[in-house]
Amino acid sequence: MSTQHTPGPWAHRNGRIFAADRESLTIAHVARSADGDYSPANGDRIAAAPDLLEALIEIRAYLSKCPPHAEDITGAKWGRVMDLSGAALNRAEGKL
Repeated sequence: MSTQHTPGPWAHRNGRIFAADRESLTIAHVARSADGDYSPANGDRIAAAPDLLEALIEIRAYLSKCPPHAEDITGAKWGRVMDLSGAALNRAEGKL
């Protein structure tokens, strides 16, 4: 896994994303709408990024060891999941 990002966990408060162990380290700010409000859910999703990346890496590693049987009708779906997860990991790790 790339170490180019600030390691998690990240936290979110009042539209600010920061390193949970170093609150002074701001990672991002959630943009506010024209009326000055923002959705806390956006901040929560951004703050979850390191955890989601770690989960995706483990899920993909597991799936790569247990592909479906040739006669399994979900084989195409398995391939799509592997393609999507690979693309997402490449993007997250800056390997576009």
